[in-house]
Amino acid sequence: MRKNKLCLWVPPVIWMGVIFFFSHQPGEESAQLSGRFMGMVEVIANILDMDPTSADLHLMIRKGAHFAEFAILGFLLFPAVLSVINKRISSFALTLAAGSLYGVLDELHQLFIPGRSCQIGDMIIDAGGVLLAAVLSSLLTPLLFPRSGGSDS
Repeated sequence: MRKNKLCLWVPPVIWMGVIFFFSHQPGEESAQLSGRFMGMVEVIANILDMDPTSADLHLMIRKGAHFAEFAILGFLLFPAVLSVINKRISSFALTLAAGSLYGVLDELHQLFIPGRSCQIGDMIIDAGGVLLAAVLSSLLTPLLFPRSGGSDS
C-alpha cells in the first residue's frame, strides 16, 4: 500500500480509538459526560422555548450521539476502503459491513464495563449512522473527486 493510501487509514483508526475510549467509561462517568452536554442543550432549549427537562430529549441526545459517532466513522472509513478497492459499490458494502461490525463489537465491549450494557437498539443506531455516511460518501465521491472516485462497480 502506498504511503498516501496508508495515511487514509489513520483517521478511521484514531476515531475507532475515540469510540473505544467513550465506551470504556464506566456508566457513572458516561452519565456525567452526558449530563454536561445536556446542560448545554438545556440552555439552547430554553432559548428556543422548549421543555428541556423532557426525558425524551435526554434519550434523543444519547441515541443521537451513537448515530453521529458512527456516521463520522463511516465518513472516515469510506475513503480508506475506496483507496484500496477503487470501486464505489464494493467500498460502500465493505464500509457498511466493517462500521456496523465495529458497532456490534463496541456494544459487546460495554458488557464488561461497570454500569454499561449491550443494547441491540444501539447496534442498529450505530449501523444506521454508518449507512448514512456510506451512502453520502458513495454519492459524493465522484462529484468531489472526479478523477479518483473509483468505478461504479
